Amino acid sequence: MATLPVGLYLVGYTGSTVTLSSASWKNNVAVIYKENAGHTGWTSFLPSSGLNALTQLVAGNHYLFKITTSFDLPGADITHYQQGAGVPDGLVIMDNEQLVMI
Repeated sequence: MATLPVGLYLVGYTGSTVTLSSASWKNNVAVIYKENAGHTGWTSFLPSSGLNALTQLVAGNHYLFKITTSFDLPGADITHYQQGAGVPDGLVIMDNEQLVMI
């Protein structure tokens, strides 16, 4: 189990499948991203949205979390991070000419 403090984290996930809309910690994140199957862009989960393309955490995948309140996530392995409340809101992720602002 990893404790995910406030910040931006690339997480390798090895736990049980989690349905994000019913996760007890869903309001502790601003957004979760996962590269899409075609590696041409990103899918996302925003707790405030009812139209999320990303609906589950599945073992064997990596996810980019922007954490607003610390929480424990069994099966999470933090691989890269920028910790603290100072994570910029305008961070740009580039992949195959796709831009994502978080």
